[in-house]
Amino acid sequence: MTGLTKTVRTLIIFVSLLTGFIASADDTFVVTVKGTDIQRTPPPLRVFVNIDKMKFTFLTPDGFRVRDDTLMQRVVMEGTSKDCNIIFRRTLSLDEGTTYREMLLARYAGSKIVNESSRKILGNDCPLFDLEWTKDGILHNARVIFISSGAGPLEITAVGTTDVKSFFNTVLATLVSSDEDGKLVVPPISDQT
Repeated sequence: MTGLTKTVRTLIIFVSLLTGFIASADDTFVVTVKGTDIQRTPPPLRVFVNIDKMKFTFLTPDGFRVRDDTLMQRVVMEGTSKDCNIIFRRTLSLDEGTTYREMLLARYAGSKIVNESSRKILGNDCPLFDLEWTKDGILHNARVIFISSGAGPLEITAVGTTDVKSFFNTVLATLVSSDEDGKLVVPPISDQT
């Protein structure tokens, strides 16, 4: 192993310990972003994410920019007015005795859960949370869903100072995954999508 390889692996382990996510050398997280033919200005983007042998795709809300952070195994979508960010990420399984509710309340200190429900995503019932908190006199809100998948647990989070639900729902409504054989069928899109 070269000195550079050792340094990179050490950095990955250090960042993983800080963030609570440990990616092994065998894990892959590859992001590809493509434009769409939708005739809106600005149009949404189609995001493809390969996690190990599983493939996922979804559309961004109109005009959102995409930044991939493969080290943290996440995709960050930022609204043009910067009042909403959406994060698609690979996440850890919960520690025994810990709940998603507890984890979110710890992550967003001072927040309260205003709605807790579930949604069927990728064939699974997935816990969904809406949170609110005030920071510097400004109301912030978040919508978070935890998804079981063939690539392990995933999380989609929308956070902002505006109502993030419609942005969040765009990603969720267009999310599809590959089958067990790795075949990803990309659904056609229209101007109404």
